[in-house]
Amino acid sequence: MIMKHQKLLILLCLSGFLAAGCQKADTSSQKESETLSEQTMQTDFILGDLSNLDCSVIESEIPLPDQLYKMESRGEGEWNDDKIYKEFPKLIAAYGGPKEDELDAGKDILIETWKDANRSFVSLDEWNQEEIFDIMYCSDSLYFSMNSIRQIFTFQPDIVTQITDEDWERPYVWLINEHAEPIQTYEIGKDDITGISYRLDGQEVSLEEAIIFAEKTMTENKDLPLISTPGFEYRVESVQIYQFGKNNALHFTMNLYYQGIKLAPELNGAPENANASDVSYIPTLNKCTMFQKDKLGGIYIFDFLNEKQDSTAIAKPTINYKKALQILSGYLSNEHVFKILDAELVYSFYVKGNGDTADGVNHISPVWQFEVSTEMMQQYSKLFILIDVESGEIIEVC
Repeated sequence: MIMKHQKLLILLCLSGFLAAGCQKADTSSQKESETLSEQTMQTDFILGDLSNLDCSVIESEIPLPDQLYKMESRGEGEWNDDKIYKEFPKLIAAYGGPKEDELDAGKDILIETWKDANRSFVSLDEWNQEEIFDIMYCSDSLYFSMNSIRQIFTFQPDIVTQITDEDWERPYVWLINEHAEPIQTYEIGKDDITGISYRLDGQEVSLEEAIIFAEKTMTENKDLPLISTPGFEYRVESVQIYQFGKNNALHFTMNLYYQGIKLAPELNGAPENANASDVSYIPTLNKCTMFQKDKLGGIYIFDFLNEKQDSTAIAKPTINYKKALQILSGYLSNEHVFKILDAELVYSFYVKGNGDTADGVNHISPVWQFEVSTEMMQQYSKLFILIDVESGEIIEVC
């Protein structure tokens, strides 16, 4: 049956924030408007006494590691002739498509454009320089799509059809989540997966074995360009199990780590009161799917890191966990008691650009990240507050 599909870009939008519990000293609408400081990015801070924080569910101490780092790299920019006619054919070959000298680029590469509010797919030969929304290659053995030079979606159509007995309207993307509901979800580190196995294309595969293979492939496979970044490690955060007839598919959600510290996965968008075109925080969640043993049948990655950083420097932290909590306490209003839902030392990943982050500079910097419940407030359900470990700068991302 032919299915309708949403575009891959829609996946980049995180779902709306869920409300969470919060203790309050006063819930009047007047005091709600005074709860948060008007300034959302600041380096001058007041140390509070923590009386306005409910810290009951977070760690009492988080030590700083021996070394932290900060990085920057140039943005990838928009599509141009070199990327379309040279880089994209190389990527097609690297991911299992025809070699460059065997590829009929003019006919085999498709461009998705929007003209007069109408969506259309044209071959490269038919493209009239309209703005590119997506660029893709599709055959029986490979679907490869990138609606940004650093964003990849790939799978094997013949394997998907074989396992799922599903068809779709090409050149639309086939997304596992649109075709079935998971029959089981495992949160790694929380759920016991010992001894659990599933049937992948007729073979029983241990869930533990599959996770190790997926992490190793995404982290170490240098044959998959734009995925493996030196120094970074992929770790599976959760696994969704799907069933198609007698077979299963394992759908992994992954986070990136650098030297054991996670890149903040949930941040998405611009800081409050900042120009969204100048600063944009990027979620770092990645996904891949296994339909067969020891083979990734689908990879979805949204990763704006260069394979080689232009500069990596050692950070010089001055803000430890205790002081970060004091800064948070001094920043938030004393009219309420805020419940801190989570506290972590993470790397934030953001892009600064002059009007267009595609041509901006990618930044990675260590921050204390606090997830703060603000239930019943008019402005937020919850928000993330970042405190820079070097300067103590406070940034709200909500």
